[in-house]
Amino acid sequence: MKRQLKIFLTSLMFYSRIPVPKSLGFSNELLNRSTRYLTLVGLIIGSIGAGVFIALDLILPQGLALLFSMLATIFVTG
Repeated sequence: MKRQLKIFLTSLMFYSRIPVPKSLGFSNELLNRSTRYLTLVGLIIGSIGAGVFIALDLILPQGLALLFSMLATIFVTG
């Protein structure tokens, strides 16, 4: 279980700017195995964008809410 968490955190580190513990380090083997969690990382990033859109859609026009949602996902992915 601990190894799978390291693989997931490696995937999160590589595909986004979401902070992970510095003690994780880097390994080519972990990076190669990290693609199995790409769907989960995409779901997390998409949820962030959807959350920003839903929150801002209540107070801003829909076009601006969409723009800020896109900017949030761009910021998270780098």
